[in-house]
Amino acid sequence: MPSMRYIFPVIAALLISVSLSRCDDRQELKLSFLSSTAGIRGTSKIFAGAFFTALEFINNNSSILEGYRLDYLFNDTRANSLDAINAMTSQYGNDTIGFIGPDESCQCESTVAAAWNLPMLGYVSVQFIKLFSKGLAVVDFK
Repeated sequence: MPSMRYIFPVIAALLISVSLSRCDDRQELKLSFLSSTAGIRGTSKIFAGAFFTALEFINNNSSILEGYRLDYLFNDTRANSLDAINAMTSQYGNDTIGFIGPDESCQCESTVAAAWNLPMLGYVSVQFIKLFSKGLAVVDFK
Protein backbone atom coordinates (compact mmCIF):
# COMPACT_ATOMS: atom_id res chain seq x y z
CA MET A 1 0.00 0.00 0.00
CA PRO A 2 1.40 3.44 -0.91
CA SER A 3 2.68 5.64 1.85
CA MET A 4 0.50 8.58 2.95
CA ARG A 5 3.36 10.96 2.22
CA TYR A 6 2.91 10.19 -1.49
CA ILE A 7 -0.88 10.13 -1.53
CA PHE A 8 -1.51 13.43 0.29
CA PRO A 9 0.35 15.69 -2.20
CA VAL A 10 -1.44 14.06 -5.14
CA ILE A 11 -4.86 14.51 -3.51
CA ALA A 12 -4.02 18.12 -2.62
CA ALA A 13 -2.94 18.82 -6.21
CA LEU A 14 -6.17 17.29 -7.52
CA LEU A 15 -8.35 19.39 -5.21
CA ILE A 16 -6.50 22.59 -6.06
CA SER A 17 -6.73 21.81 -9.77
CA VAL A 18 -10.47 21.20 -9.57
CA SER A 19 -11.13 24.37 -7.56
CA LEU A 20 -9.03 26.53 -9.89
CA SER A 21 -10.52 25.07 -13.06
CA ARG A 22 -14.06 26.03 -12.05
CA CYS A 23 -13.29 29.77 -12.24
CA ASP A 24 -11.18 29.67 -15.42
CA ASP A 25 -12.80 30.73 -18.70
CA ARG A 26 -9.93 29.54 -20.93
CA GLN A 27 -10.61 26.68 -23.31
CA GLU A 28 -9.63 23.35 -21.78
CA LEU A 29 -7.15 20.99 -23.45
CA LYS A 30 -6.93 17.53 -21.93
CA LEU A 31 -3.58 15.78 -21.76
CA SER A 32 -3.39 12.13 -20.75
CA PHE A 33 -0.87 10.89 -18.21
CA LEU A 34 -0.34 7.13 -18.20
CA SER A 35 1.62 5.80 -15.28
CA SER A 36 1.89 2.79 -13.07
CA THR A 37 1.65 3.18 -9.31
CA ALA A 38 4.23 0.43 -9.07
CA GLY A 39 6.37 1.75 -11.90
CA ILE A 40 9.84 0.62 -12.80
CA ARG A 41 11.70 0.71 -9.49
CA GLY A 42 9.43 3.43 -8.15
CA THR A 43 10.43 6.13 -10.65
CA SER A 44 6.81 6.87 -11.58
CA LYS A 45 6.49 9.17 -8.56
CA ILE A 46 9.28 11.36 -9.94
CA PHE A 47 7.66 11.66 -13.35
CA ALA A 48 4.21 12.28 -11.86
CA GLY A 49 5.63 15.13 -9.82
CA ALA A 50 7.30 16.60 -12.90
CA PHE A 51 4.07 16.25 -14.91
CA PHE A 52 1.91 18.09 -12.36
CA THR A 53 4.58 20.75 -11.84
CA ALA A 54 4.77 21.36 -15.60
CA LEU A 55 0.97 21.62 -15.88
CA GLU A 56 0.86 24.13 -13.05
CA PHE A 57 3.69 26.16 -14.60
CA ILE A 58 2.01 26.24 -18.02
CA ASN A 59 -1.42 27.11 -16.64
CA ASN A 60 -0.02 29.89 -14.46
CA ASN A 61 1.99 31.50 -17.26
CA SER A 62 -0.34 33.59 -19.44
CA SER A 63 2.17 33.80 -22.30
CA ILE A 64 2.08 30.02 -22.82
CA LEU A 65 -1.00 28.59 -24.56
CA GLU A 66 -2.81 31.92 -24.48
CA GLY A 67 -6.56 31.34 -24.23
CA TYR A 68 -6.09 27.69 -23.26
CA ARG A 69 -5.60 25.78 -20.05
CA LEU A 70 -4.28 22.25 -19.66
CA ASP A 71 -6.24 19.70 -17.73
CA TYR A 72 -5.29 16.07 -17.36
CA LEU A 73 -6.68 12.60 -17.54
CA PHE A 74 -4.91 9.95 -15.46
CA ASN A 75 -5.01 6.19 -15.36
CA ASP A 76 -2.95 3.63 -13.50
CA THR A 77 -1.72 1.22 -16.17
CA ARG A 78 -0.54 -1.28 -13.55
CA ALA A 79 2.55 -1.84 -15.74
CA ASN A 80 0.41 -3.73 -18.24
CA SER A 81 0.06 -2.95 -21.96
CA LEU A 82 -3.57 -4.10 -22.11
CA ASP A 83 -4.50 -1.86 -19.18
CA ALA A 84 -2.62 1.02 -20.82
CA ILE A 85 -4.45 0.57 -24.14
CA ASN A 86 -7.77 0.30 -22.32
CA ALA A 87 -6.98 3.56 -20.47
CA MET A 88 -5.92 5.23 -23.73
CA THR A 89 -9.20 4.21 -25.38
CA SER A 90 -11.17 5.72 -22.51
CA GLN A 91 -9.09 8.90 -22.63
CA TYR A 92 -9.41 9.11 -26.41
CA GLY A 93 -13.18 9.09 -25.92
CA ASN A 94 -12.77 11.96 -23.44
CA ASP A 95 -11.10 14.23 -26.02
CA THR A 96 -7.44 13.93 -25.06
CA ILE A 97 -4.96 15.82 -27.23
CA GLY A 98 -2.09 13.42 -26.54
CA PHE A 99 -0.45 10.97 -24.17
CA ILE A 100 2.48 11.15 -21.80
CA GLY A 101 3.68 7.70 -20.82
CA PRO A 102 3.21 4.86 -20.13
CA ASP A 103 6.22 4.09 -18.01
CA GLU A 104 6.76 0.39 -18.58
CA SER A 105 6.54 -0.26 -22.32
CA CYS A 106 5.14 1.66 -25.22
CA GLN A 107 5.52 -0.45 -28.36
CA CYS A 108 1.84 -1.41 -28.66
CA GLU A 109 0.61 1.79 -27.02
CA SER A 110 2.50 4.02 -29.46
CA THR A 111 1.00 2.11 -32.40
CA VAL A 112 -2.48 2.83 -31.03
CA ALA A 113 -1.65 6.53 -30.55
CA ALA A 114 -0.28 6.69 -34.11
CA ALA A 115 -3.46 5.08 -35.47
CA TRP A 116 -5.44 7.87 -33.81
CA ASN A 117 -2.95 10.49 -35.07
CA LEU A 118 -2.23 11.64 -31.50
CA PRO A 119 1.22 12.34 -30.05
CA MET A 120 2.73 10.14 -27.37
CA LEU A 121 5.74 11.15 -25.31
CA GLY A 122 7.47 8.36 -23.47
CA TYR A 123 9.37 9.31 -20.35
CA VAL A 124 11.30 6.22 -19.39
CA SER A 125 14.44 4.90 -21.00
CA VAL A 126 16.15 1.65 -20.11
CA GLN A 127 19.40 3.62 -19.91
CA PHE A 128 17.75 6.09 -17.50
CA ILE A 129 16.58 3.27 -15.25
CA LYS A 130 20.04 1.70 -15.13
CA LEU A 131 21.64 5.01 -14.19
CA PHE A 132 18.84 6.01 -11.80
CA SER A 133 19.16 2.75 -9.91
CA LYS A 134 22.86 3.52 -9.40
CA GLY A 135 22.06 6.97 -8.05
CA LEU A 136 23.42 8.92 -11.00
CA ALA A 137 21.62 11.95 -12.41
CA VAL A 138 22.38 11.34 -16.09
CA VAL A 139 19.50 10.79 -18.51
CA ASP A 140 19.81 9.21 -21.95
CA PHE A 141 16.51 9.52 -23.83
CA LYS A 142 17.05 7.34 -26.89
